[in-house]
Amino acid sequence: MMRKTILILAVLLLTTVNIEAQNRKRPHRTRLTQTERLDMRAEKLTGVMISTYKLNETQQKSLLELNKKWLSNNTNSGTNKKNVRNKRADYRGRSRGVDSLYLANPTLHREARIQELSSQVDQYKGELKKIMTSSQFKAYEKRLREGVAQLSK
Repeated sequence: MMRKTILILAVLLLTTVNIEAQNRKRPHRTRLTQTERLDMRAEKLTGVMISTYKLNETQQKSLLELNKKWLSNNTNSGTNKKNVRNKRADYRGRSRGVDSLYLANPTLHREARIQELSSQVDQYKGELKKIMTSSQFKAYEKRLREGVAQLSK
């Protein structure tokens, strides 16, 4: 009888401890807005570039603005995904002329997107070249080439 009582009390104690552990409230984390996330990413990218290329104060401010502009234009945010979904729906709903053209040659659309992105990258590099000194920009391009070579392995 004593063993059963101790066993029942132990089970009850373990159960209440387990339930209490599950009921503990976690601190509420606030969700960041899209602009706050982009600002954090831009600051992080700028910080890495500052330490790597040893930029001065005016270069740091200009680079931060450039990175914010670049990230706001070139991130796959929820709104961009929604726009892509809407475009796909438009393609499905349009007349046969445009729809069949898209379906017949999707690589043409892909190549156009690649050209658009490469022109944006060239524009970013041009702005970066204005901000950095020639030796800093050469170091940037060297590091970029090394990164591309490492990715292609």
